[in-house]
Amino acid sequence: MQETHDNLRNPARFEEVFTEFSDKIYRYVMVNLRSKEEAEDVTSTTFIRLWEYVSTRDGTIKNLQAFLYRIARHCLIDTVRRRKPMASIEEMQDVGREIGDPSRPFPEILGDLEIVRRGLAHLRSYDRDLIVWRFIEGIPVYEIALMLGISENAASVRIYRALRRLKTFIET
Repeated sequence: MQETHDNLRNPARFEEVFTEFSDKIYRYVMVNLRSKEEAEDVTSTTFIRLWEYVSTRDGTIKNLQAFLYRIARHCLIDTVRRRKPMASIEEMQDVGREIGDPSRPFPEILGDLEIVRRGLAHLRSYDRDLIVWRFIEGIPVYEIALMLGISENAASVRIYRALRRLKTFIET
């Protein structure tokens, strides 16, 4: 989705963009942080930085979603550098994730969630981001490639390797 800076300077359009993407950015950030407050701060900072960017430059953003995730990733890195990221089970549930078959007993689902959460926390942030973007946020590989500035093939390979590392951790 291509957007001109002039278009995004319009408060009504900016509000539409916020409404469309804020929950996605929040979920992405929440997986990497411990508290709702921090996730809300990083999400807000992401949109503040978008506003500052379009307010001071002319041009076009070729893929707005990829651009927002790139800003969010940089904001997240700034926050995470202060400590090791890890989301609690309760926080992940608050984000609204549902895992697996709804007929499975809730304690079993919680056990799976805890294993995945530990696996994600064990991964490097780069690998964790790839998995979250692709499988939790459902971002297509071509957009992940744009976000990272790499080819689609390279993005696919990196996602595969990140999944392999997660699988190795979970199976041990």
